[in-house]
Amino acid sequence: MDLLEWQGRGLFEQYDIPVPAGTVLSETDELRLPDAASFVVKAQVPAGKRKKHGGIVMAGPDEVDDVIGSMFEKTVAGHPVETVMVEEELSIADEFYLSLSINRAHEDYRLVFSHQGGSGVESVAAADDDAITVIELYEYDKEKIREALPERDINEDLLALTEKMYTLMREEDAVLVEINPVIETTDGRLVASDAKVRLDDAAMYRHDRSFDTEQDDALEFVPLDGSIGIIGNGAGLVMATLDTINAYGGAPANFLDIGGGASVEKMTEAMRVAVTEQDVDGLFVNIFGGITRCDLVAEGILDFVEEYEPGIPMVVRMVGTNQTEGRQMLEDHGIDALDSMEACAERICELVADD
Repeated sequence: MDLLEWQGRGLFEQYDIPVPAGTVLSETDELRLPDAASFVVKAQVPAGKRKKHGGIVMAGPDEVDDVIGSMFEKTVAGHPVETVMVEEELSIADEFYLSLSINRAHEDYRLVFSHQGGSGVESVAAADDDAITVIELYEYDKEKIREALPERDINEDLLALTEKMYTLMREEDAVLVEINPVIETTDGRLVASDAKVRLDDAAMYRHDRSFDTEQDDALEFVPLDGSIGIIGNGAGLVMATLDTINAYGGAPANFLDIGGGASVEKMTEAMRVAVTEQDVDGLFVNIFGGITRCDLVAEGILDFVEEYEPGIPMVVRMVGTNQTEGRQMLEDHGIDALDSMEACAERICELVADD
């Protein structure tokens, strides 16, 4: 379960992770603002790239009321804005990316640090080996982190921040805690200017809490031992896809079911999980579009490719609602969109073998 930013921020505050001064508003709330010279107004919707979609706007004190009002009138990445967070705008000296996640392939934790945050963090390492630091941890180990981080970035505040993220992850049964970016302010503070937290749905029974994230059901993901990532909608279709890949000499890397009626954001997230949770050499997406619209699936795939630049072959089979539009969108971007499951399985196995 992915939390909205304001919900993740609430957990950050519980674990003493510094956040900007801010307030959360619904459309019917009386206007209240943090004490600040300028503000950042953020739509609280389950979507990435909010700034690109007009969901994050900077505002001065004379315009912030109007910006908040107009934000409630927007639809951001297909989601009507019902909640807005208003934060102080920070004075930035430096910023970087920091995340802690469960690495299912290795059954440990993965701490990622980079000065090149924002969109496409996973593609940074391919361009510059020194731009990103990945640390594998079986338990929190401050000295291992200290030794692995770039020397110029090591300080006790940063190490303390990683420890607080680890504590939150363990105690709240999170599978991802991400800050993108961490801001180093001009007065030397480290502040989490964003909060992305993904909780383990299977562990919710252990916690007395309830989050309404306005999202579809969670992805069903099972890692396997092969090299070809598999995404489908419906457990039966995904199982058939695994068998077909095997029949053409390939080896599935996972079982990933996005369910019915998947949104653009859920498709993008499924792509991210299939490609980044394991080492895969190719990806096969198999969609039967009943209540799932093929054009939205294509949009989610293209959003993923733009943000993560995976650099692996992909083949898509989509049949059903808006299939012509969806296939054309993919083909315009050089992604194979074929008619049958068998043709796609044969093609992706060939592409992976050629690599």
